[in-house]
Amino acid sequence: MLQIKNISNSPVTEDESIIYEIRSLFPDFDKRLQDLIAGMSGCSPFLYGLVKKEINWIKNALTSTINPEAEIISEVLQSSDVTKSLRIAKGRIALWTALQDLSGNWQLEDVSKCLSDFADFSVKVALKTAIESIIAERKFSKLKNYNDAEQIGIFILAMGKLGARELNYSSDIDLVCFFDDEKVAEKDFFETRKAAIAVIKGVTKILSETTEHGYVFRTDLRLRPDPSVNPVCIGFEAAEKYYEALGRTWERAAYIKARYCAGSKTLAVKFLAALYPFVWRKYLDFAAIEDAHSIRIRYQRKIELKTISSILGHDVKLGLGGIRDIEFFTQTRQLIVGGRDPDLQVPETLVALVKLAEKGWVSTDTSKRLAEHYRFLRKVEHLLQMVNDAQTHTLPQTDDGFLRLANFLMLDRTVFKEKIINALKSVHDLTESFFNPEEGSIPKTVFPEGKTYRQDLISRWPSYPALRTARAEALFLKIQPIILEKLSNAVDADRALISFDKFLSLLPAGVQLFSLFNTNRQLIDLFIDIISSSDALSEYLSGNVQVLDAVIGGSFWSQWPGEKSLSQDLANTIAREQDYESQLNASRRWGKEWHFRIGVHLLRGVITPKMATGQYGELALATLKELWCLVNKQFAKKYGPSPGRGAVLIGLGSLGRKRLHSKSDLDLILIYDAAGVEASSGEKSIDSRTYYARLTKSMVAAIGAPMTEISLFQVDMRLRPSGNQGPVATSWEAFKHYQISEAWVWEHLALVNATIIAGPIGLQNDVSEFCESLKTLRPDEKVMSGLSIMRKRLYASQSMNENWSLKLGQGKLQDIELVSQMGIILTNERVSGVHSGLNALFKLKKICAEDLKYLINTYDMLTDVQILSKLLSNENILDSELGANGEELLLQHTDTQSLPLFFEKIREMTTKSAKIISNILPNPKEVYDER
Repeated sequence: MLQIKNISNSPVTEDESIIYEIRSLFPDFDKRLQDLIAGMSGCSPFLYGLVKKEINWIKNALTSTINPEAEIISEVLQSSDVTKSLRIAKGRIALWTALQDLSGNWQLEDVSKCLSDFADFSVKVALKTAIESIIAERKFSKLKNYNDAEQIGIFILAMGKLGARELNYSSDIDLVCFFDDEKVAEKDFFETRKAAIAVIKGVTKILSETTEHGYVFRTDLRLRPDPSVNPVCIGFEAAEKYYEALGRTWERAAYIKARYCAGSKTLAVKFLAALYPFVWRKYLDFAAIEDAHSIRIRYQRKIELKTISSILGHDVKLGLGGIRDIEFFTQTRQLIVGGRDPDLQVPETLVALVKLAEKGWVSTDTSKRLAEHYRFLRKVEHLLQMVNDAQTHTLPQTDDGFLRLANFLMLDRTVFKEKIINALKSVHDLTESFFNPEEGSIPKTVFPEGKTYRQDLISRWPSYPALRTARAEALFLKIQPIILEKLSNAVDADRALISFDKFLSLLPAGVQLFSLFNTNRQLIDLFIDIISSSDALSEYLSGNVQVLDAVIGGSFWSQWPGEKSLSQDLANTIAREQDYESQLNASRRWGKEWHFRIGVHLLRGVITPKMATGQYGELALATLKELWCLVNKQFAKKYGPSPGRGAVLIGLGSLGRKRLHSKSDLDLILIYDAAGVEASSGEKSIDSRTYYARLTKSMVAAIGAPMTEISLFQVDMRLRPSGNQGPVATSWEAFKHYQISEAWVWEHLALVNATIIAGPIGLQNDVSEFCESLKTLRPDEKVMSGLSIMRKRLYASQSMNENWSLKLGQGKLQDIELVSQMGIILTNERVSGVHSGLNALFKLKKICAEDLKYLINTYDMLTDVQILSKLLSNENILDSELGANGEELLLQHTDTQSLPLFFEKIREMTTKSAKIISNILPNPKEVYDER
């Protein structure tokens, strides 16, 4: 037979009369096919009735070369009586699916897809028919000029099992129906809504009403917003406002499976896009676990729960270890992480389990076992419904009932029951700990035994903003004993508790963080490590707890990806957002997570300070490159593309050297070349000078302006020609003139390490070559004397408060950087970086090998200390209380035994370095012109 190629299973029946009847009805079929039809007829009264009703159709379907599914659809489309033809078609689809399923020729996905595709088709036909009927009745004057759902503005979404194309044999179909209330005039609203409601009622009647030919699909419309109040079809805008203001976790989970089904596809796509932020949160949403667990408890209370060891009458869908537990486990994981990873935004349960394993959110073993159990339990569910075409999920109460189900699968009854019990138990074991992780692990008392804590601190915790809700307080009480236990085990327990108290006092809300800790308790160790070691990172964390999402993401401890990969990752992140503001906020969230990762890696010793400063630099450059593209694209929408040759963005200072710390500002300048073009060519044309000034301000705002997400970087543009007195964007010609005729020595020193971040290649090359040419603009003596007098003025203006600055002061970072830049200019080499500049001075015999090594060692140590001090504290390193962990980290990287010795070592090294630099430069008393 052409249409059933393999028969690997054949239901068993001992009813000789049915076997005889089937063989007489289908004498031309071979014995295997006769046994298949007889077996399924003996096991299912419903299928037996269909077989006898559709004898000729079965013969044609199984021998024809035409796909029966396509033929069934074609017959409906050609029929003048849709109500009748759909019902006949539904019976034939059920027969066809059962034959393929029970023969073993189809897998679960094939069966569900066939049923779901027919449901989709039925809804489309029913909607078209209902609209035609309403228009023909002429009850609604506003519809007289409309012909279809697209014009009327009605659309239907498939939800639940239909949305995921996972229908059962006797599933209800979950639909939500909407009309476009945005384009309707206020005076026409009520009539339009009334018409839309009438259409949807017509759809449900066509699908659900039982006639002499049966029914098509029972239709459930209760997944719409507030179904006890709202009609069966509600406005697009009203629904959007409801979800935005009142949407609950279970509704978010429901929309994971939502998809377009019928009506206006344009509106459906628009609506689902509008709901995207509601369904897919930008942060890891571990609070969803608590919500999902509450939902599970509620539906489990509605049914009479039975122990898995006694499965008579057990509900394979809602009971312990049932299908819903697998679906909730999967969907809740999707809700938690799907907003950050679009690959997980899939409606199918089995596909989602595979994706979750691929991304590391569940183990491969758990994914495979749950998928195996899901397939089996769904198979059992199919068989239960197949018997009498009843929407049931309840296992039989009798052994005879189990025998019937076992016969479907050619299994021994006892083996079949054991297989069900094993599947239910396994599912329960695999999912229960996820939804209820605290069971059996939380002490009965709030405080761990044998420990004493500062009650003056703990007693005020309930008054903090993070604990102001009952839900937050309940979650915190679950993790409080663990946190207190770990705080007491810290190197400096008292300071750790004080740090935690400060963190908690600054935390604006607690539900998400406490849920995260409750579900991922291994994170508490890292958290305690951070707050007990780094005041700066702890304070940052209190205002940006979402960065902890990255730790759970699976790749947090992976190797640093490099600037190119970072740029691509950020570009992908930006591309997923719908509007400019969302894109900017997304870029900031992305940047903060990578920034936090660098700090944690440094704190944990995964990377060295030298590696950290390079990573901070690459992160900044990747961010700036992608933001530049984004800002230019957005700016061009209003003002047109860049006039002339465009503009280049240049990084100076630490950014130019690609060596930053956690709190570095970004030194930027922008140079543009209008090339004689007077104005932009956009919808709103502006002169070129104004264009580039506004573009610069837009770029600065994109980096640092206040938004929903706080800025990662602040911009400093004082190094542009004429500093704050000059225009924010400098023309190419003005830049050249200024550098040749007006620039001070220090301004040319600053350009030594300039990095061109973004812009047209042609202009990049021109600017780069020009900056190189400036190295020979002045005689060597002029460069050295200019730096000498500049150095004198710098240190004369520095206050006593800067005595312990690692950057400012003689022999410190800035001093060494300036003299190294001078070395690069004097040798006119195409190099950058402090080490290169110091080596250039050695080549010029301005410095001996011993002094070269000393300056390099001093610079490297000061850089390490600066990186660490910015991570450990928000205060001056001399004034801050570093705590035991912070001190240990600092002393370890400077090879000293105590803080006094550490400070003494810095004094000695910077004092000697200052003398070395002074010996390189001429006496400032002998020079008069800093230019």
